Amino acid sequence: MNTSSSLPGHAQRTLAGVCAALALVAFVSPVSPATAMTTDSPAASDPASASTPTLLNDPVVGEYIRFDPDIDWTRFWEKISYEWLLDGQPNPEMSGNPWYRVRAEDSGHRLSARVTLKEYGADPVTYTTAESEPVLGSISGSVQHPTEPILGKVLSAVASVTSAPAFSSGSERTFIWSRNGTPIPGAEAESYTVAEADLGAELTSTVVVSAPGYRSWSETTTYGVGFRGYLSLAASPTVTWSGNSTSTVPTGTVLRASMPPVTGTAPAGLSYTFQWFERTYGEQLIPGATGATYVPTAETVGNRIGVRVTPTAPSYKGTTGTTGFYEGPYVQGSFTGLTAPTIKGTAAAGQVLTAVAGSAPTPAAETVQYEWYRGSTRLTSWDTSPTYRLTAADGGFKITVRARYLRTDYDAATTALSAPVTPPGYFSIPQGPKIRGTAAVGYTLTAETWTDLISPKPSQSTYQWLRDGKPITGAAGLTYRLTAADQWRQITFRQTHTRANYVPGVWTSAAVKPVALFTRLVNPVVTGKYAVGSTLKATVATPSPTPTSTSWQWLRNGKPIARATGATYRLTTSDRRAMISVKVTLRKSAYLDTARHSASRWLP
Repeated sequence: MNTSSSLPGHAQRTLAGVCAALALVAFVSPVSPATAMTTDSPAASDPASASTPTLLNDPVVGEYIRFDPDIDWTRFWEKISYEWLLDGQPNPEMSGNPWYRVRAEDSGHRLSARVTLKEYGADPVTYTTAESEPVLGSISGSVQHPTEPILGKVLSAVASVTSAPAFSSGSERTFIWSRNGTPIPGAEAESYTVAEADLGAELTSTVVVSAPGYRSWSETTTYGVGFRGYLSLAASPTVTWSGNSTSTVPTGTVLRASMPPVTGTAPAGLSYTFQWFERTYGEQLIPGATGATYVPTAETVGNRIGVRVTPTAPSYKGTTGTTGFYEGPYVQGSFTGLTAPTIKGTAAAGQVLTAVAGSAPTPAAETVQYEWYRGSTRLTSWDTSPTYRLTAADGGFKITVRARYLRTDYDAATTALSAPVTPPGYFSIPQGPKIRGTAAVGYTLTAETWTDLISPKPSQSTYQWLRDGKPITGAAGLTYRLTAADQWRQITFRQTHTRANYVPGVWTSAAVKPVALFTRLVNPVVTGKYAVGSTLKATVATPSPTPTSTSWQWLRNGKPIARATGATYRLTTSDRRAMISVKVTLRKSAYLDTARHSASRWLP
């Protein structure tokens, strides 16, 4: 157990020296005689080496008594020992240290201590302190928790006391009641009734317990300032503000605390004190907010505001009332310094417009959103993307955008609409032009334009045939006769419509790729006997260029005969009384498939 903290300063230093010496002895003992003889220490009998041990404090039961052995630590000691004496006699139960905790059975006896010093090669020498005064018993106790000093209330100074050893013939108790530190005449009993004179004064009681052969014990208890009683609010306070139909308020709103009446009869001089707070993880008091009104600042944004109201009157204590946990307004911040965005980009269908935010508001927003309009029609919902791609439907309308700023615990703030941009109008048509006709040299192509279905009606329409994307000279009508120059080229048709304040409407057809024609074509010739069972044979002269494939189809009355697809055909009874002929089809890549028919002949 550590007891040094309760020692006087001199005793602590002495004890520290003793401990250091013991440690030194533990490490260097025993020291050889030869070593001891090398020192210049005087002999033990040298008067200069005599010690004068002294008791350092009076003995009280339960406390430590200590003595200063007055040892010369510059000398080399073979052995140092300590002994405590009870009425001059050694007691083996007492510790062999320079300190001793006084026992209850020591009460009334006298204590002394001695130290024995032995140097190497010398006889031991013993020194003894003078005897102490008789050991005093100890008294300890405590006074029960004090009650409040309300006018007319009885205060008690009841003390619970113990002693060591136990009292043999009782003890004496003395009570002193004081007002502002001055004893109250006649107030010398265990209890005291608070009087008018005590209002506003601090009341204390002092209890003293004494007995012969014991050290006296005393304790002073403070009861506080005397007062008439408590003031309690008849209802919890509330917070009101202008237009308090919602539970949120912007910063700058004037909040007002109610002043509920007190229960019972209101005393003269009744007033109220206030303390505003914000609810975070508890009630965080707002410095300086102690009036009946409070105006929230930006520092309180995101918190609920409440108030503590305390009634007060002379010689009374007020009981504080607090607004409910979910009562009081929630402070929402407000952005300032809003400016409308601007629009950059080309105002044309298919082009992307970008909203450029105006100067940043105060405080800075966490999120910025945009909303686009065509005239008064909203085009997009709020979105963080600042862009909008124009369509043909936007032509001729004013396109605007506005921004909305968001931040946690702040009211969303929306700017005015930007300055408008007006893209030109656009024609609409159900479908583009189509090319009709055979895509072969020498044939005439016709364009289908759907001009009557264009909206709005164009003021002018022009047409142009194109070869590989380039205009064909003189081909500006709805029809075009293909020439050899068009063979194997990409032929398209383009129509262009114009009208004031409208983007020219240009539509181009899908391309056709004209093919060439065979030349030196002749009809196939059929030889053989026209009779059932006979075989007919068809031949045809080779055109220019030579086809890569030739296919045959025999016909009965102009209709294909099943499975009759060779150059020869055996007549059957089904052919009787019918016109028989054959069709040859010539094919070659980049050439128009060409079919030629033989003359028809009757089979009787």
